[in-house]
Amino acid sequence: MMKIYKIVSPGEECYIGRTYDIRQRRASHRTQNCSSAILFDKYGFDNCSFEILEECYKDIAPQREQWWIDNTPNVVNVARAVKKPKPKKLWISGKFIDSIIDPK
Repeated sequence: MMKIYKIVSPGEECYIGRTYDIRQRRASHRTQNCSSAILFDKYGFDNCSFEILEECYKDIAPQREQWWIDNTPNVVNVARAVKKPKPKKLWISGKFIDSIIDPK
């Protein structure tokens, strides 16, 4: 099971992430330069708390992480957990179009 977690600063700013192993991921936040570095640079690593928000299956983890990013105030995440899908182009009458317009 994947864990969706939140890092919270004393200033109530948050970073949302996902991992299998929360201990390993917490340790890696000390050395990796990611969005959580914003919190650690400002408040110090040991002054931020880690909370597990939920556990879920791997196949829905990106969507659950994105839900938490979208619904948690003061989030500092720079990247989205779920990439927005590119619109699909359709091949109609010898050319690509972005969508079909309803003739009504």
